[in-house]
Amino acid sequence: MADTVSTLLSEIFSLRPSIVGDETVSFANLGALIDRHLNRLADATASSTSASSSSVSSKPLPASSETLPSSSSSSSSASPAVSVPSTITSTTSMAESTETGSASTPTTPATPTTPATPLTTVRLKDSDGGGWNWASPSHTLRRPASVPMELGEALSEGRIGPQQVAIDESSIHGSLTISGRHRLSLESTSSFASVRANVCVFKGRWMYEATLGTGGVQQIGWATLDTTFTDENGVGDTKDSYAYDGKRVKKWNGAPKAYGLPWAGGDVIGCLLDLDDGRVTYYRNGELLGVAFTQVECQRAGVAYFPALTLSQFERCTLNLGHRPFEYPVPGYRPLQASPATKVSQRVTYLITALKSLLTQRDLTFNQSLSCASVLFDRMVPHLRSPYLMSSGFVPLLWDLYRMGEDPESIGLVTKLFHILEVCLHADDYTYVVESALDYLAYRVLISPTCVPEGAKYQIRSVNSNSASVQGSLLSLKVIYELLSYRPAKIAMLRGSTLSLFLETILYTKEPSVNDLSQLFPLVWWNGCGSADTNQKSMNNALARARVAHGKAEEFVQEIHLLFADDSDPFDEDDTHTMEILSGSPANAWGAWVTDYVRRETNRRWTRHSSSRTAHLSLFFLLLRRLEKPMTERNANGQLAVFDNFPFEDIILHKCYEKFKCTRLGGLLSYLKKEKPFHSRPEAESDLVEREPLTPPSAVASSPRQPRSSALSSALFTTPSTSNVTDNSGESSSTSSASSSSSASISSGASPTVAVTPFAAPRPITAPSPPTPIPSARMSLGIVSSSPTGSPASFNPEFSPHSPAIRQLRNSIDMPTSTPQLLHATMMLVMSRISIWIKRYGFARSDQLSAISHYAASIEMKKQGGLSSLFKKEMDRITDQAVDSTRVYCSYMAFLFHPSRVAGLYQLCGYLAEFFQATYSTYAYEYIPQFYLWFFADLVTSLTDPTASLPFSREPVASIISYVCSHLEDDRIANPENRGLVLQAVALIMQYPDMSSAIEENPAARKHLIPSLLHAFNGRSWFPVSWMLLSLWKRESAFGATNDVHFNVDIFAGILRDQVMKENRKLFDEFLNKLFNNLNWGLSELVVSLGEYRDGGMNNKQLKRRVLDVYDVANALTRLLDCLGGIVPEVFLANQVNANRLVELLLSLLNRTTYGKDSQLFLDFAAKSAAFKKGRPTLPVAALGTMDALWKANCSGTYPIDFVDTIASQDVLNVDVLKHVSTPQWRDEFLAAHQDALSFPDVSVLIAAILKRVDELAADEVDDSDAPDEFLDPLMQTLMRDPVRLPSGILVDRPTIMRHLLNHANDPFNRAPLTVDDLIPADDIKKQIQEWIATKRAKGKEPAQATQKE
Repeated sequence: MADTVSTLLSEIFSLRPSIVGDETVSFANLGALIDRHLNRLADATASSTSASSSSVSSKPLPASSETLPSSSSSSSSASPAVSVPSTITSTTSMAESTETGSASTPTTPATPTTPATPLTTVRLKDSDGGGWNWASPSHTLRRPASVPMELGEALSEGRIGPQQVAIDESSIHGSLTISGRHRLSLESTSSFASVRANVCVFKGRWMYEATLGTGGVQQIGWATLDTTFTDENGVGDTKDSYAYDGKRVKKWNGAPKAYGLPWAGGDVIGCLLDLDDGRVTYYRNGELLGVAFTQVECQRAGVAYFPALTLSQFERCTLNLGHRPFEYPVPGYRPLQASPATKVSQRVTYLITALKSLLTQRDLTFNQSLSCASVLFDRMVPHLRSPYLMSSGFVPLLWDLYRMGEDPESIGLVTKLFHILEVCLHADDYTYVVESALDYLAYRVLISPTCVPEGAKYQIRSVNSNSASVQGSLLSLKVIYELLSYRPAKIAMLRGSTLSLFLETILYTKEPSVNDLSQLFPLVWWNGCGSADTNQKSMNNALARARVAHGKAEEFVQEIHLLFADDSDPFDEDDTHTMEILSGSPANAWGAWVTDYVRRETNRRWTRHSSSRTAHLSLFFLLLRRLEKPMTERNANGQLAVFDNFPFEDIILHKCYEKFKCTRLGGLLSYLKKEKPFHSRPEAESDLVEREPLTPPSAVASSPRQPRSSALSSALFTTPSTSNVTDNSGESSSTSSASSSSSASISSGASPTVAVTPFAAPRPITAPSPPTPIPSARMSLGIVSSSPTGSPASFNPEFSPHSPAIRQLRNSIDMPTSTPQLLHATMMLVMSRISIWIKRYGFARSDQLSAISHYAASIEMKKQGGLSSLFKKEMDRITDQAVDSTRVYCSYMAFLFHPSRVAGLYQLCGYLAEFFQATYSTYAYEYIPQFYLWFFADLVTSLTDPTASLPFSREPVASIISYVCSHLEDDRIANPENRGLVLQAVALIMQYPDMSSAIEENPAARKHLIPSLLHAFNGRSWFPVSWMLLSLWKRESAFGATNDVHFNVDIFAGILRDQVMKENRKLFDEFLNKLFNNLNWGLSELVVSLGEYRDGGMNNKQLKRRVLDVYDVANALTRLLDCLGGIVPEVFLANQVNANRLVELLLSLLNRTTYGKDSQLFLDFAAKSAAFKKGRPTLPVAALGTMDALWKANCSGTYPIDFVDTIASQDVLNVDVLKHVSTPQWRDEFLAAHQDALSFPDVSVLIAAILKRVDELAADEVDDSDAPDEFLDPLMQTLMRDPVRLPSGILVDRPTIMRHLLNHANDPFNRAPLTVDDLIPADDIKKQIQEWIATKRAKGKEPAQATQKE
């Protein structure tokens, strides 16, 4: 048995016979043998280093044209920077190797020192026989006696500053928030904030990396000590600094010039400075952007450059100055902070390899594995204090363990590792390891694309040896989830200092670049592109894969957050420290973070230049998932149960809306408070019955795994302090710390301000020492001090976990879960730029359609003639633009509309619709902030995009349809533009084919839709309303109509005939009058536009577009009359005024579009316009179809009006036009030019009847030129046939005054009010007129008879 264990241990720890010798490997001597092996590795490394140093020059690497090709970029020189004496040589050591002790007893790393205050004057002097100091007018900082890690490379040559590079907080101009464990994450809270690092370089080749948290305006580069920062000038705005800004795609050195590529959040920007050749170069995600600057001043004594950057408001980035391996290192360029010594790296590599072998070993018991692990951790844990070794060694171990854990027989290797760590390490060391690992994994999520499908061969040019970004962010998210599923690890993270930054970082989604999109969608397709169907299939498959990848990544992000949000179990009673901080449970801590995040983001004053954060969107969908149940549960009445006892007043009148001066649906808040005070709806008027109260707090608290969000209490979104500086206790202060104020500022005199983010404000606390089953493994990380007496050890203040949000939470711990407050938080996120993402999707679609349109126009030009070389280049550019815009559109489709997000958007849209309706019967509806309606309209726009092929969710759609149809023309909405949004939502829903049946089955739509549309047919809404009515009423046999009918026309035609005409005839008459007026305007405008087009030049695209638009207007209105003639013919055949107006318009339309002098403008335009030859409905056919339908109805029914007689008696009738349109030749020519027409009316019989009637009327025509004045209408000067007397005593013809009253309810002669009931028939005058006409006809017959006799 002993031989088996010995063999097993030798294999696990790679103990060769030369190491073991004659000993038998056992648990007792395992540590000594491992130390012996590590010493051998150290000796071998030392020998190798000595040999290489004797043969390889230590000079900097020569310039490589392959690494940094030459560029024609403009050059500029820098002014003197920092006073660096010329006596500085390479013998001035920045850092010395401090190897003390053997490998078996490694040196305990010291606690990192506070970043050194930068100097106004720098001098180096040998004061202590080998040591060196920094001298400044106010103080002296000595290099510490020990260093945090052994340094493998002395960065003495060309570098000045402390070995641990940090942000120089005293150089800040503006206001910056500095966060993160290493305080290298920056966020600007002022309009233009600038800062330097605390290290400068004056010779050699150097680089650092900046990881963008947001993709907005940032100027990243290098600056001297003399660079002046102001509110308007940052890095690159002066001649002695250099910067690159990927938002504006420019480089900056005094004056901006075009350079580089656009960047996005999550990009890693490499900033390279070559002081040997005087060049500044930038990389983006490992891709060389070219040399940005040449002839950088570097040879003159006294010139040195600091890493520096300037951030616009609310922009953020994280610097890597060498404390971690570069993601994209460039050969020949050194980091500003030295990496660990080679022997240290080899030591850690060996220990991690042995640990991985140990964890995958199945032949050892848990206690045996624990004993072996304790030996390894004794030697490994001190090195994990190095972020370099943590990210290059320990985190890759987690990735490997997870991959191996995917084997069903090895599940839980990550959990097993952290279980062993929990037993072996002190609680505070364990917290540090957990927190550091999770922080780096979150960073990997930030820089890795989420849309990369699992297993896809997606190449990212990271040369980090352990890079996992080639697999997207999913692998890191899976490791995070498994790690935090182990509750002790989750509690350790809660005890740490970076929880807030961690929770926010994993919410970010890296936006793909153009290069990323070309790999994700190598083939694109759009209708008319001419590509093969394989392109369409390939693009659809790529889109489906990207959607699945996005969905999986988001699912893990949400599950990670829910590990905190759903964990309402209290902490252990003996962990009083954690209970004090987190108020009892992880759910409370998560709720406090949500509260702080939403309040912070909402209180910011966003500008149009502010970048949109994907974290906003991810948290928004996370909250939607939390609200999935409340937004779908219904009560006995079928309404959302969340509205039972819903605090409408508390939510709608929340002080945050008043603070931001949110306009309400009913107008300004001050007006509403004065004219329409808010009051609760009386229960008698409510359609909500009394219901049981909400679950009592005790029941919620005792429910297993019940989500809690007590942080979202009545104090939600209180305004934070306006101070820019927060001290470690969380109390606001308007001054900087004493140490900062005592040092000389290197900025231009502005007072630096620093803010500390939540969960990063430390204060000293004490915690009891937990049991120590393996004391030898409790190696300190410098966080706690060893105590031989077992007394409690105190936290290092730098890592203690406290925040103002958590402390505020303690007062509200007993609050139950508040769904209304979560809903409120969701809408607050909407107010803080969530809706921008929905709009950006619409913009992407518009850009794609525009690019496709340009492409189609170019193809048409190509067909018309040969292509010049210039045109070919332009054609290539247009094609590339169409391809790129299609890829961007696809990326938004994958990002915003994967299935889980679509379901959440449907639920929220349905909730908002029911929220509007629940408040409608009170003044609460008018108090709703108008951005609720804006966002609702944006959601409907996105969800009804027919090209997106989004899944259909019927239940929320029913609520949406009920609201928009019931409130289509709601006078409670004060702003007409807001009412237009509701109309827009109805139009979009009606265009979505899958929703037609839902509209037909919806009771609210059947009751309100047609009347609301008729009411909305006014102002600027009448044109879209006409198309909406057409889609509901149009007949497949309608002349000039298309065959895209997807509604049951009988339903809505029946509603018009049986409901509106009987119950609200006045509304219909008003609508019909507006329809006549608008068509009359459309025909007149068409003639004017055609004239302007002819006179303004045939090539004027704007005038041509205007003609086409007016033509569409007239066409839609004419087709609408055609529909009405088929549904309610009595409107025209039982009312002479309506019949006359209709016939006048139709005859005028035919005169101007078919034949004769008046139609020449239209015919010339139609002959030259391709739009009239294909795909556009036609006016003449619609007019003829209307006349034909009414004539047939007149023949088959009993109506008081003879339609043929009405046509024949019109003055505008042109007999030649009717004869022309009845000929087969015109019909054949029309069908040849307009092949899209469904059918053509056979109007020959109708026209023959009209011509016959015209002849009959001509025979009975009376010459009224000599009629008495009292027989003439005073307005039209025509012979009256049905005179009436007005209250003013004036006689007018009835048809004339009736048409006047349609638009003006007053007497045309004195403006006195006038109605139809006020008209008095003048029967006596009518009889006289009839007698006069009879006399004239009799006199006219006498000459005719005499002529016959002769």
